[in-house]
Amino acid sequence: MGRFGLFFYYTDYEPTGGINVLYVLLPWVGVMMVGYSFGALLLNEAKIRNKACLWIGTIAILLFVGFGIAFSLNQKNNEMPFLLQILNQKKYPPSQLFLLMTLGPLIILIPALEKARGWLARILSVFGKVPMFFYLLHILIIHLLALLVNFIRTGQTGLGWYMTAPYSQVPNEMHWNLPLLYFIVLVAIFMLYFSCRWFAAYKAKHPGNQIIKYI
Repeated sequence: MGRFGLFFYYTDYEPTGGINVLYVLLPWVGVMMVGYSFGALLLNEAKIRNKACLWIGTIAILLFVGFGIAFSLNQKNNEMPFLLQILNQKKYPPSQLFLLMTLGPLIILIPALEKARGWLARILSVFGKVPMFFYLLHILIIHLLALLVNFIRTGQTGLGWYMTAPYSQVPNEMHWNLPLLYFIVLVAIFMLYFSCRWFAAYKAKHPGNQIIKYI
């Protein structure tokens, strides 16, 4: 596979030509295309879409369990516990098993989640209205917060540690403790919530804007 082909499906963590390809076109573009097409299914009446979600999600989970067990049994010299072997699927680029493992349960939960009410449901619905905006913004926010926290703690940002994120190599002595990590996660969610709420309102006021239609 030539260097150009690595943008479609990258199988190595080493940068090629100074570019570290983390989010390959395949299969992520395929997942997004299926997601938009899946929206048409959700426009059906409740009985039809709920049944479809149940079948699609169940089949995805069964395929994951079946193939996951088969592949794990074929692995040799792996000291990882058997259950963790099944769950330890490749995300960059995502394997078929990773997609089945993550998308299957979510599809099954759709009928129940659309009935959810209360403050938590209202918060999550804000993120769901602008998923691509949330995704793109969260990368910026978590990296900026990491640099800021490092600078406050040590006087240096540690920018070089994140140049190959998510395969970051942070020295052990610079690792955060769990209370600090959870606190920063809450700060990031807080910032993302109000940013997404603003963008969702802006998007609702400009329904004809084709640029932000899919964000």
